[in-house]
Amino acid sequence: MFVRIKKVKQYEYFQIVEGRREGGKVKQDVILNLGRVDLLQSSGIADLLLEGLTRITGKTARDGDGKKTPDPTDPDLSGLPRP
Repeated sequence: MFVRIKKVKQYEYFQIVEGRREGGKVKQDVILNLGRVDLLQSSGIADLLLEGLTRITGKTARDGDGKKTPDPTDPDLSGLPRP
């Protein structure tokens, strides 16, 4: 499982997603929608969510190449995986 940012129209949303293989292709199932990125950031909840997920999983935010990304709580969120 991992957290991704999904853009829908003009908004971006944090989602917890699980990847799986089906018929040789990778499929992603949304486990939980956490909410709009802008609202979670302005209320400070985004920081708490990412810190908690990091503590629970022991993993840090990484991009598709497996390289460590910049702080995922940066306002531009350019380092998080996007579809």
